[in-house]
Amino acid sequence: MRLGSNQAPACPFFRRDTDNSIECEGIIEDSTVTLVASGEGIKQQEKLFCCSEFENCELYTAIAQMYLDMAMDKTTLVKVINGISDNNLILATILEKQKRILELLITVSE
Repeated sequence: MRLGSNQAPACPFFRRDTDNSIECEGIIEDSTVTLVASGEGIKQQEKLFCCSEFENCELYTAIAQMYLDMAMDKTTLVKVINGISDNNLILATILEKQKRILELLITVSE
């Protein structure tokens, strides 16, 4: 990391940083998302989120949700293809996904 942190980024979505920005994996294939702030703001973001508690980062949450959505879509598609179209099973899977989203939101707001 460029901004003085001796720790390597722990976040799997971190790509690179500059003096006033952090670039992460994007939510669209082959894209990136850039967070821009003052040098001090970027240092705080990196120290708190990129290098340690990345699960609480707003960018991590959005990107992780994209992967959850993709996994959910594939799981449902495979069940339908395999003839497992039990509506209760699909509903239970969707409810479990919503529960995980709420847990992420509660964690971020704390």
